[in-house]
Amino acid sequence: MSQDQTRKLTTDEKLDLILARLSNIEMRMDQLEAGHHALHTEFAEFRAFAEPKLFDTKPIWEQALAEMMEVKQRVSGVEQRLEGVERELRKLNRTIPELSLESIEMRGRFRDLESRVDDLKSPRQ
Repeated sequence: MSQDQTRKLTTDEKLDLILARLSNIEMRMDQLEAGHHALHTEFAEFRAFAEPKLFDTKPIWEQALAEMMEVKQRVSGVEQRLEGVERELRKLNRTIPELSLESIEMRGRFRDLESRVDDLKSPRQ
């Protein structure tokens, strides 16, 4: 069909049609180039903004890592101290029943002594 339409056109009309389409293509290419240029400019601006920020965060991470290491060391120290406290508590748990028995024995001896003292104080008949 399109061949039939172009056969009816004169050479000048065909040339005008081709030139119009080329002009349309050229206009689209200009728009594409403008869009490409705008994207390139936007990317360059973003890069100029972002790249320095990459280096700005390095000291922050180094500081955070140093603080994490310090916390880790402190936790390790607390764990060691806690182990010592646990050992002492186990010793106390073994000693408390012994102390309880000794206390009972001491009370018994004290009563015995009180009884003997009372016997010595009381007149003999």
